[in-house]
Amino acid sequence: PRTPHPPPPTLQRRVVEPVAPPTPVRSTDTDRAAWARGAMAGFQAALLTWVLIVVPTVASFTSTMASAVNDGVSWLDSTRQGTEFFLAAHGGTFAIGQGRDALGVTVTPLGITLLGLLLCRLLGRLAHTDGWWLLGFGTLGYAATTAILAYGLGTATAHASAPSAISGSVMVAACGMAWANGLRGLTTKESRLHHLPPWAKALPRAATTTAAALLGAATLCALIWAIAGAPRFAATFSDLSPDPVGAVALLGTCLAFAPNLVAWAVAYLSGVGFAFGDQHLTTPLHAELAPLPDFPLLALLPTTPPRPILALLIAVPVLIGGLIGWWLVRRSTHERHWWTMAALALSTSLLASAALTGFVALSSGSIGQGQLAHVGARAVPVGMMLLVEFGISAVAVAVIGRVAVSDRLWKVAHSDKPIAVKGRSIRWWTPKEEPPPRTVAAQE
Repeated sequence: PRTPHPPPPTLQRRVVEPVAPPTPVRSTDTDRAAWARGAMAGFQAALLTWVLIVVPTVASFTSTMASAVNDGVSWLDSTRQGTEFFLAAHGGTFAIGQGRDALGVTVTPLGITLLGLLLCRLLGRLAHTDGWWLLGFGTLGYAATTAILAYGLGTATAHASAPSAISGSVMVAACGMAWANGLRGLTTKESRLHHLPPWAKALPRAATTTAAALLGAATLCALIWAIAGAPRFAATFSDLSPDPVGAVALLGTCLAFAPNLVAWAVAYLSGVGFAFGDQHLTTPLHAELAPLPDFPLLALLPTTPPRPILALLIAVPVLIGGLIGWWLVRRSTHERHWWTMAALALSTSLLASAALTGFVALSSGSIGQGQLAHVGARAVPVGMMLLVEFGISAVAVAVIGRVAVSDRLWKVAHSDKPIAVKGRSIRWWTPKEEPPPRTVAAQE
């Protein structure tokens, strides 16, 4: 007899749901050791920054101990001088010279400030602590260490400027720890910052990009100054004729003040310029040149009258503002009204100008009370000029770009339908909600 074939198996309908990637396990920092790890990170960052300054200072003193200039000076005095330099990097004052002839210097060595910021970020990452534990106790540990060094090893000049140095250390540590933290725990879905509108989320990124772009242009300008002034730098460095250890210390001092040169380049590109005393002023349009002190880094500053073509440098902030305005148009397709785009561009210009104003203000100061009572750029005029240059171009490009986008294009940008461009299907906008589960029907 003929054996019948068994019936084919019937397949049931099934639902295939997308599987979310596994969430990495991260410590909630609810244990009692979280605050200790944060405080220890701040303490180590401040102490390591101080050591990196004091060790070259003591080494330079040891190599010149037999000199007649160091009669009556001990290694503890050189340690105190290094501590003054550490406090100056946080807004304090350090003295040049001894006795009544000493000059108080309030110019902040931004290179040491940047070093402390990077160490806070590095040691904060190694602390394995997230959220407010690292931000709060890390800042507290850094500021407490600065206060101990100021009142324990500082001179009378350091004691007088200790409150401003401690305040500056709080700002440096808070920025470094927030950078190390990556704002984790502050921007989670449970926090209020997560529910901000899209324009509020795009504003900090746009302002940071604007300030970073001008800082990049200023760094390029400072490098051009360095290349043009390299022979003068070498001549000034050889005239001082230090010993090998002193040469390393002098070069380290130049590196400590190198970011100040970038801040002065920011003022130079804005059109306001910078001054070194009452008789020295440098701008792209006008220059009043005077002899400068014998310091190798100052030999890199422009020493010739500006050429008419240098006036085009003022257009650099204007160009950056226009590019940021167009970037806002491309990123803010959800904003339909032109006045909203104008407010967003103006707010971006305001935040970027405020950040650059603070950077320029930190790089300026005084050397004594004589002709060098003002060194650097005046922060408020620089900030106002940058606000005008950024604001005009950014607002103009943002408004024109938004008006140029028609209603039809705006609707297409917010639709789920793909658009065919050169044979490819693209989407201008991706919906935030997850797609529904796919249903796969079995075929017999």
